[in-house]
Amino acid sequence: MHPSFLDNDHAARFEWKEEGFLAFADYRRGPGRLILTHFETDPAARGRGLAGKLMSAIWDDAQARGLKIEPRCPYAVDWFDKHPEKASLRVERQEAQEQSSA
Repeated sequence: MHPSFLDNDHAARFEWKEEGFLAFADYRRGPGRLILTHFETDPAARGRGLAGKLMSAIWDDAQARGLKIEPRCPYAVDWFDKHPEKASLRVERQEAQEQSSA
């Protein structure tokens, strides 16, 4: 089974499925951005890197759509901290508020 990435708009979450396991990230949409609020990985799949693959896929998707990413959950914040080369799409809560009022 090949890995798959899905924007499950109905559930407001991104999903990464691999080898029968699921990792997902809940999100909200804001003006010009995705707000990542929660990550979860099937406990049996932890340590396989699924959340990291999901976050990379979310970043690629946001870049293709011309969106910024506002990380609010600890995992997404930590991922951005560990991947400074991806900072071009990161927006913090205060910056997001300033952008929406401009």
